[in-house]
Amino acid sequence: MSEPWSQVYERIRAQFAEAVPTWVEGISLDVERIAGAPGNREHLESLFRRLHDLAGSCGTYGFRAISSLADEALLVCRRALDSGAALGEGDVDRLRRMVRAVREELRSDRSTPP
Repeated sequence: MSEPWSQVYERIRAQFAEAVPTWVEGISLDVERIAGAPGNREHLESLFRRLHDLAGSCGTYGFRAISSLADEALLVCRRALDSGAALGEGDVDRLRRMVRAVREELRSDRSTPP
C-alpha cells in the first residue's frame, strides 16, 4: 500500500524546512553585498530572485509568515529595479530586519500551518 499524501507532504515539508536556513543565509549575503556596493544591479537581481523563490516555495509548503516577509522584501527590490535606483541605507536596513524576522520565524516555528 502506498503512503498517504498527507504523510508524503509532511515529509517533503520537513525536508524543505531544513533547507530554508541555508537559503536565508544566501539572502543575507546578498543583502550585505548590496550594502557594500549599493549600485551593483547583479547583487540586487540575485537578491530579487532568491526572495521570489523563497516567497513562492514557503507559500507552497505552508510557511505563510516567511512567505509574507519575503514578499515585502521583494517590493523593496522591485521598486529599485524598476526605477534603476540603488537601494538606500533605509532599504538595506529594512532587508536586514526581514532576514532577522525570517530567522525568528524559523526558530519559533510560528510559521507552521494550522
